Amino acid sequence: MESKHALFKPLINALTQLASKVDNKSIIKILELLAQIRQQLVASRASLLATEEKQAANWEVQSGHLTEEHKRLAERKAFLENSIVQFKVTIQEAVEDLEDQTLFLEDAEDSLAIQERWAAEQESQYEAQTFEREQQLEVVERLQEVLTQKVSAASEFLQVREEVF
Repeated sequence: MESKHALFKPLINALTQLASKVDNKSIIKILELLAQIRQQLVASRASLLATEEKQAANWEVQSGHLTEEHKRLAERKAFLENSIVQFKVTIQEAVEDLEDQTLFLEDAEDSLAIQERWAAEQESQYEAQTFEREQQLEVVERLQEVLTQKVSAASEFLQVREEVF
């Protein structure tokens, strides 16, 4: 702001002098100052235009970068959203599979329990039959011993009788 005041200060001084006395020298000095101010304004305007053009070019470059970044981020977002959907589907399928496997496991455990009870019954029957068979074998062995003894005794009796007759 002070540079603007410094720019107009010579003009103000010249106009003050002009108001107090009018001469050609003062008018020429004022016209020179006005020309100088005009040149400075033109130079300032040119500098501002150059700066604006440079900033516009930079803005275009930044805009291009931001557009590319926006496009890249939009693609990344779409990819991540698609991945999330796929993961949700995979998780849902895994949950459903887990539920099916859990039901299958429960059925298998029930079937195993039934088979274990049946096997226990079969084992119990087998043990009972084995015990009964062992008792029957003991009876058969005793009968065999008794019959063997009787057959031996009968055989001896027949031999003695044959010898007697």
